[in-house]
Amino acid sequence: MRIDSVCGTTTSVAIVVVLLAGCLSLSPSELVDVTLSVSDTVVSEALPVVIDVAATNRGDSDVTVSGYGCPQLYRVIDGNGSIVGPEGAYCLAMVVPPATLSPGESIEFQYTWSGRGNSEFSAPLPTGEYELQAWILVLPQDSVFSGTAPVRVVGSPTAVH
Repeated sequence: MRIDSVCGTTTSVAIVVVLLAGCLSLSPSELVDVTLSVSDTVVSEALPVVIDVAATNRGDSDVTVSGYGCPQLYRVIDGNGSIVGPEGAYCLAMVVPPATLSPGESIEFQYTWSGRGNSEFSAPLPTGEYELQAWILVLPQDSVFSGTAPVRVVGSPTAVH
């Protein structure tokens, strides 16, 4: 492709370099890998699950992540695609500052969830199928999500397994 201008070839090369640099920049989801694992696929008040969330810097320069401390770094999604928890769950007064991850560095979080909705103070979710999904904020303002993990909330411990 030929680009004509009053500055000649130098301008053409500069424009191509700028265009290529724009094509090579990575999105936050390509820089940070967010994973979620769950200790079991069935959850109840009597048998809570452990949710592990990790964020790993896959880029070649430092990246700053945030969103932990308050609220939790996972969400519960019902069969209609609605987020039903833990939205704005109770928070501690201590807020953990953002973390800067070097290339290859990870940060991990662990939560216990008993099948309740918007907070551990709310009622248990109705028996049914749900999905869990982790997220983290890559600063300045880009959310990156994990894949989803299916879980079944059951109302009584006798219905488990």
